[in-house]
Amino acid sequence: MKNKIVIMLFALMVMGFTSCDKKDDEVGTNDAPVVSFPDIIQFDLKDKPTLDDLKAKLSEYITDDYTAIQNIVIESTTDFNKINLKKEKTIEIKGKVIDDGTNSLGEKGEVKSTDFSFKLELFYSLKQKTLIFDAKEYTEWVYVSLDKGRILGVTEAGESRQGLDWDIAFHRYNVRLNCGKSGSGEGGAILMEGKVGQEGWDSVLEAPAKGYKVDETLQISLEHAGRQTYAGGSKVITGGMGTGTWVIFNHDVQQYVVTNQIFVIKTAKGKYAKIWLKGFVGDDNKGGHITMEYMLQRKNSRKFE
Repeated sequence: MKNKIVIMLFALMVMGFTSCDKKDDEVGTNDAPVVSFPDIIQFDLKDKPTLDDLKAKLSEYITDDYTAIQNIVIESTTDFNKINLKKEKTIEIKGKVIDDGTNSLGEKGEVKSTDFSFKLELFYSLKQKTLIFDAKEYTEWVYVSLDKGRILGVTEAGESRQGLDWDIAFHRYNVRLNCGKSGSGEGGAILMEGKVGQEGWDSVLEAPAKGYKVDETLQISLEHAGRQTYAGGSKVITGGMGTGTWVIFNHDVQQYVVTNQIFVIKTAKGKYAKIWLKGFVGDDNKGGHITMEYMLQRKNSRKFE
């Protein structure tokens, strides 16, 4: 008799738990999503974001159950990447977060939603890039576009690339900018006195308004300790045997050593960039392997922050 009573009590307990579980799984009992947006949300346009990127950012302000971007509906859509920030930096965003009442069994319930509205403040943050490439040949210049962040091509040592698509070029430790004797652009360079290494890099927050020097005529080598020619190049960003502003051949250790000096340059189209030439010697222990870190100001501003 006692065994039967125990079994009956156990069955009643199981039925009770099952009833509770079913109650939790009932459809149509959901609450509206909880949304807590600030009045203004900042949104960085530097990587050409999509509408889904904005939804992903909004999910940070929504309770965990509704953070999936398919729960977020934005009613005021726009192409962020076509907005002229000179005319419009803040836009209003309206939409809703939806809960379709789906329970743990996948059954649909009552659809509930919460409307939202806020200001989206648009801006471009600056990109800091590092390029690593070879410019070890004595017979050629290697041309770089800072805007595109890549190598464009080469010319022979005595020639110069035409046009405004390039900003800086390297012939081993020789450097040229798109200006003066090297090109038709608006380039130029200035050495930031006392700005060296990471501390110097971090402290250069604004490009100088003036003082940039354009390229002049340089004498460059066409082979090791051999023939030379004349070509346009910078007399601000220099390297050499025992002398130079960015890389120097140290006779004591018989090796090239970078100075970690920070420079600010103007690009072919007159924009500002700060550069840090961090490496010249490659794994083969030979010169001409360039490591360049730079930050390009894309707006009509001299600020690097």
